[in-house]
Amino acid sequence: MKVYLVTKNADFIEGRGPMIPHKIFKNKESARDYISTKKGIFGSPQYSVPAIYSDGSEGWNGYEINEFLLIEDFSLQKYNEEQDKIREIKNKIEELKKEIKELEIKYG
Repeated sequence: MKVYLVTKNADFIEGRGPMIPHKIFKNKESARDYISTKKGIFGSPQYSVPAIYSDGSEGWNGYEINEFLLIEDFSLQKYNEEQDKIREIKNKIEELKKEIKELEIKYG
């Protein structure tokens, strides 16, 4: 699955800062639509057409769009499934701790 990472210049006064991750979109059009609503460096108007770099990324006024391919094993769905398993284990640990306290109280 392709995703589009919008990065934003960390310095919106001079535009000399590093590009930092800002938002992720499922399609390039949504990323472009989002950027088109944002002002550029020092509050200047946003470009109507981006610069296209040699790697295929798009340069906007203070923003860039980069395309990434997510590998299935690192998908959000798999991540969420793993997080659910971790939550279940943590809940079981808490239940066991409560049970231990009850037994300590009961048998001293």
